[in-house]
Amino acid sequence: TDGSTHLKALEKLYDTFNVRGPFFLGSQVSIADLVFFHITDSLLKIEPKLLENYPHLKEGRRRLSKHPQMLNYR
Repeated sequence: TDGSTHLKALEKLYDTFNVRGPFFLGSQVSIADLVFFHITDSLLKIEPKLLENYPHLKEGRRRLSKHPQMLNYR
């Protein structure tokens, strides 16, 4: 399978489980958010438009990047 299959699945999971907050599992940052952020950080350097067709993932990543605990990530 290609990466788009996995991104589609993640987009659906984000849409399904994100009912209480801006992150994958609600209002608190979880390991799922951190893993997704870390992986996409590298991939977006290669393909800047990677998340263009995945609005939930794109917005979730944007929100996580603004989280105070993520300021020292890079």
